[in-house]
Amino acid sequence: MDLMLAGVTANISLDEHGLCEYAGIALSAAAPVPIRAKTAEKYLRGKIIDEKTIAEAARLAAEDARPRSSWRTSAEYRYKLIGTLLPQAMELSLSRIGEQLLSEAPGEAVTG
Repeated sequence: MDLMLAGVTANISLDEHGLCEYAGIALSAAAPVPIRAKTAEKYLRGKIIDEKTIAEAARLAAEDARPRSSWRTSAEYRYKLIGTLLPQAMELSLSRIGEQLLSEAPGEAVTG
């Protein structure tokens, strides 16, 4: 049986100026029940998402977490996982925005 040590998901949307319009960040195995990283979400809104803001969001999300140690892993390791997984989740969400923009772009007319 596989048991999760920590989980992170991110849903990011940008406005027409490229600023973060919405940030949803959920953490699992980071508290007794799944939680939202509300401090990180609030921090991201209205900002350009770059390496600096992603790193700060990861730090803030870890501060929001309240993981417990168990026989599977320590609380300290779960904090480290959050800091590693959140940037990956945010980059995935941002890459999907780029894919969506590309699919919505008008295509070139094909002539035969």
